[in-house]
Amino acid sequence: MTTDPGDLVLDPTCVRKGTRVLTPSPPPPQVGEEQGPCRPLPSAAEERAPSPPAGRAGVGSKPIEDLLPGDHVIAHDGKPHRVLRTIKKRSVSEKYGIRVGNSTLWVTGDHRILCKKRRVSFEENPWGNIPKTNFQRAREMRSDMSKSERVLWQRLRCEQLGHKFRRQHPIGPFVADFYSRPAALVIEIDGDAHYRDEAARAYDESRDCYLQRLGLTVLRFTSRDVLTNLEGVVAVIQRALDATQPSDLEGWEWRTAESIRAGDLVLSPSPFTGRAGVGSLRPTPSQPPPQAGEGMLEPAPVAEVLVEQTDEEVYDLEVEGAHSFVTETCVVHNCGSGTTAYVAEQWGRRWITMDTSRVALAIARHRLMTAAFDYYRLRHPTSGVSGGFVYKTVPHITLKSIAQNTEIDEIAAEFQPQIDKALAELNEALRGHKLQYRVTTGGREGALLDFTAPDSKTTMLPAGQEVRVNALLEWEVPREFPDDWPRKAQQSHEKFWRLKREMQAQIDESIARNAPVEELVDQPEKERGIVRVCGPFTIEAVPNVSAEVSAEVEIEVIPSDEGATEVKLFEPQETAIEAANAAAHVGNMIEALRRTGVHVRGRKMVFENLRPLDHAVVHAEGDLAVNGSAGSGDQEGSGAQSNLARCAVVFGPKNGALSEVHVRDAVRAAAPYDAILFCAYEFTAPAQEVINSNPVPGKRLMMAHIAPDTVMADLLKDTKASQLFTLIGEPDVVVYRHGEPDLDDLAADAGERAAEVRRRLKQLKPGEMFVEVRGVDLYDPVTGETRHDSGRDIHAIFIDHAYDGKSFCICQALFPNKRDSWNKIARNLKGTINKEAFEAMRTQVSLPFQPGERVQVKVIDARGNAVVKTIHLEEAIA
Repeated sequence: MTTDPGDLVLDPTCVRKGTRVLTPSPPPPQVGEEQGPCRPLPSAAEERAPSPPAGRAGVGSKPIEDLLPGDHVIAHDGKPHRVLRTIKKRSVSEKYGIRVGNSTLWVTGDHRILCKKRRVSFEENPWGNIPKTNFQRAREMRSDMSKSERVLWQRLRCEQLGHKFRRQHPIGPFVADFYSRPAALVIEIDGDAHYRDEAARAYDESRDCYLQRLGLTVLRFTSRDVLTNLEGVVAVIQRALDATQPSDLEGWEWRTAESIRAGDLVLSPSPFTGRAGVGSLRPTPSQPPPQAGEGMLEPAPVAEVLVEQTDEEVYDLEVEGAHSFVTETCVVHNCGSGTTAYVAEQWGRRWITMDTSRVALAIARHRLMTAAFDYYRLRHPTSGVSGGFVYKTVPHITLKSIAQNTEIDEIAAEFQPQIDKALAELNEALRGHKLQYRVTTGGREGALLDFTAPDSKTTMLPAGQEVRVNALLEWEVPREFPDDWPRKAQQSHEKFWRLKREMQAQIDESIARNAPVEELVDQPEKERGIVRVCGPFTIEAVPNVSAEVSAEVEIEVIPSDEGATEVKLFEPQETAIEAANAAAHVGNMIEALRRTGVHVRGRKMVFENLRPLDHAVVHAEGDLAVNGSAGSGDQEGSGAQSNLARCAVVFGPKNGALSEVHVRDAVRAAAPYDAILFCAYEFTAPAQEVINSNPVPGKRLMMAHIAPDTVMADLLKDTKASQLFTLIGEPDVVVYRHGEPDLDDLAADAGERAAEVRRRLKQLKPGEMFVEVRGVDLYDPVTGETRHDSGRDIHAIFIDHAYDGKSFCICQALFPNKRDSWNKIARNLKGTINKEAFEAMRTQVSLPFQPGERVQVKVIDARGNAVVKTIHLEEAIA
């Protein structure tokens, strides 16, 4: 995690159609679900599947394209979790096939797979297998770097990419150009001779093979690449550094599919690792279904990684809680729900997160605002977070100081001959004994030594060194004397390790005496007794971008043959691509509106003869019919009487909010129509004011929110039952201002909130005010009247005390109908919360505040639709 103000991370990760996802069988009941929920009928294969044992849920599988929001899938914790959203899109890219056992999972290259952390073989003894001459060679190479190496080093040094790099670093018998130990990454710069000299290519291939067997990733670039395309080289390096993300499972990490290689361990359903030849989780009579819960997932090696370029539909899921799902092959990560922001907030970093779905944003907001975090000690308390934190520090001795310490070479020259002699004595004592000793470290890790073999029998180490199979190497000698070894070898074994410890002790003393110590910054220090929660300083309202669409036209007067004049209108100039994109967007919206209609509180307004118009502002016209009466819902063809009205339809821009200018231009252009329906993803506050004020008597102006997911092709099914267009109204806001004469009458009209309003009135001070949201006024096209609700569908109320007309700042946040939102944070705070303070936010009545010239109230319903009411305090408040 970097400390940058915010990084935009794109997440186009998906899996191939047909991928089978593990699901609980039977699915867990929903809260408040009655017996026999309305679900699709089971398939014939599902009906034949045996029932799971009583007391524990079984596991089945479904193709990912058949999963729906509300279904449950198995996550990496082995438990069922609810699917919040399904994603479908077309992808033209390389797909990676991860083969485990008899099953292959095909995913996009940046989709993350849960993998066991790779073990770097030499970490326990980083210097033991390095020839002593390589240290001097590395020092000489650092002082004589090539131009391309110097250029790249300026971008790698000082952790500019978030990881520490070392230059000309010895690894085994080789010296790497650049090496990052935390990322296990080696970067090599090849000169022109690399491609002309076949021997050089063969040498580099064997070198890469050796490094990869150690668990390292190797990236190679040419000098020309670095000097002519440095940004591209850095981007490739950054992508390799970002290939892994931490997991909540110790010893595991999320790794991108393109960075996985054969031999990596993935977390796979136990049938692949515990039953030979099992290639599917679909149960058979001889194979009972696997059981959900702990122990159902086991590590399994990746047998092969395949790559192919395809153009196909791919799918992804958004899973509640665990943010992962299990396929028949392995565990994969799902699309985002605020994990990056959560971890950034946890470690005191600044962050920016974004998503195209209101659902995902609602999940992320709820997850952040109901979590509790550690409080970190501030370096400058008066400056707040901007002053930085007090960090834990640890002493550190640089490798440079060790490499330049000549005393170490003198100590090694003194002890190494004695150590070699003791090792030779140990091998001589073991010679001829029939022992089975397996090497546990180094290039021969896992191999069995044969002490009875002749000296002529040898083997080759990965570094190319030929060694005898009947003798131990220095780094292979075990620390504890094995019980089955001959007693005469014990003295040599003890002498060997005594000399090793004495040499190491003298080296440590020399380093402590001669090497300067620097301090490394670790984690920030925690302030005990203080709990931090996410607040307004973390979640801010960003103003909607207003795309000002003007209807200005150029008028040209042309005389006709009869002497009269004709007026020809020319639309503003725009590029062919912009015009094509705008026309395609409007055409898609018209087709979706024709199929789905507009939903309004249990009714659906449908258009008859909806026709597109070639007009700069008004995009379509049609006869608007309202099907059904009260309580009929979305049932069509019920025989209910229909009311028809000639209606103009105006669509907002694809990117941005519908502006006031667009609304006024449309009102002027749509004079012949009975009603105007404005459809947009967002409406600016001035635009809502104009529509709600209804500037043209006798004409009905209506607003409909468009589901934002419609901008992503095929993300939602636009069937007749889809609610892509939802009618919205105006908040019914009552203002209580200190000194107003009719406050008691307003409080009496508050109904069930009258007592709460009177308590707020007692708290009012001169110059203060508070507001009460009594609901949302919504035009009912059936009766032609404005209907009022009591606020039962209000999800959140946000108030800006001093709205400046441009950006909305949340000064108060109320959640009137979310009774369980704060239970999680109450548990995290361990009962130390003030219940009255939390109850104060479960209301439709705000706290008293000092207002500016304008106050804006934003009301959000359960679907995420936002409507606003702007209060101008310079005007009289009735």
